[in-house]
Amino acid sequence: MNQYAIREAIPADADAVADYHDRCFRDTYSSQLLAGEFDAPDLAGTRQQLHDWFIPESGVETRVAVIDGAQIGHVSVSGDQLVHLFVEPSHQHVGLG
Repeated sequence: MNQYAIREAIPADADAVADYHDRCFRDTYSSQLLAGEFDAPDLAGTRQQLHDWFIPESGVETRVAVIDGAQIGHVSVSGDQLVHLFVEPSHQHVGLG
């Protein structure tokens, strides 16, 4: 695995994080999406939600994993509750999560 850094998320990370979040969701739930059991989340809504979470005053703490300037994973917590843990599909199964 390439060397990665972990840092605090900033609002400018929201677009890249939303993109791999969407890929993760579609990969994980592909059969349910295909069967019409539910719809994929609205990408624009996910971007906005993440942007809002990445503002320091949001109450949601998020760290992003970055390789060569590209966001490849993130973890978000609110208090003692895990809110999100996602890793870019091409970086899964290597121990990052």
